[in-house]
Amino acid sequence: MKRTVVSTYIDYILLTFFILISGGGFTYGMFGNWAYILLPIVLFIYIKRGYNINGKMFLALVAFAMLFTLQALMWNGPITSIIQPTLQIFTILLFAKIIYPNFNKIYVNIIYFFAITSLFIWCISMVPA
Repeated sequence: MKRTVVSTYIDYILLTFFILISGGGFTYGMFGNWAYILLPIVLFIYIKRGYNINGKMFLALVAFAMLFTLQALMWNGPITSIIQPTLQIFTILLFAKIIYPNFNKIYVNIIYFFAITSLFIWCISMVPA
């Protein structure tokens, strides 16, 4: 697939959003909810770029689903304790396949941008009022 400026920006936005929701004080508990919102978006991008779900991805998803099912059965968990983490893993697997070829470059550029922006804001905040 030919890389365009739009697809590069989509990769940057997706990775930035996944960094935001994967940890941090006010977003840690929201990952499950955001995974439901991101699944159709990531699935659309995945299909649009011509990727297919291969056997390894399917086996990984089945293995995780079996693990979550076993945990739910052992501790009398609700059905949502099987569905929600399986959909989260599915979203992450699709995202990993989308971002994989350029992950190193995109991640370093995002961290560099955040570092420069934070340094600039920190310098402004040090100016006495």
